[in-house]
Amino acid sequence: MDKTQPIYDNLKSEYEDFATDCSAALRLVEARINNLDQKIERSVGYSPFFSITSRIKTFESVMEKLERKGIDPEIESLKHRIRDVAGIRIVTLFRDEVYEVANLICRIPDFTVVDTKDYYKNPKNNGYASLHIHVQVSIYDPIEERSKLITIEIQIRSISTNMWASIEHRIKYKNPNPSPKVEERFKSAAKALEVFDKTVMKLRDYEESSPES
Repeated sequence: MDKTQPIYDNLKSEYEDFATDCSAALRLVEARINNLDQKIERSVGYSPFFSITSRIKTFESVMEKLERKGIDPEIESLKHRIRDVAGIRIVTLFRDEVYEVANLICRIPDFTVVDTKDYYKNPKNNGYASLHIHVQVSIYDPIEERSKLITIEIQIRSISTNMWASIEHRIKYKNPNPSPKVEERFKSAAKALEVFDKTVMKLRDYEESSPES
């Protein structure tokens, strides 16, 4: 797309309006999750939420994704087909806590769960593992005087698979099309981390079941 064309400027303006709505929804979702984290911590002295971060995709990032997926650069197409404009990432220490956190989030009354994608049970070809939950929340637009449903993507990963994804993203940023050899090594690393996660879960369970000395 020629970025000097008025259509580009108009789409960017429309996206900024949409991103404002997404930011409002994101603040709501993050507040609910942070409250859940704090309540659990105060109640039992330990929370499975190791870290909670959030972000809104930039306009440039969304345009790149539209082009990559062959989606028309129109605001309605963007709203309905790009569901990770607003995202929250939750990291847990242990892999089984990913599902514990997911169950807790799905029970929050304000959230309507749209769908889930379990890349732990069905990893991507390169070894990527994560649990994605898409939830919808309602926000009120005082200018339009109506409520809007906004979709938020919540990614939940163990600390080891988050490290894997961060490194893979860093390498692919410079080389979006790595060689099959590099892809295979990432896949092998993902399998090694799966073994690591199982090992540390066994260590945790052993320590928790042992009588205090």
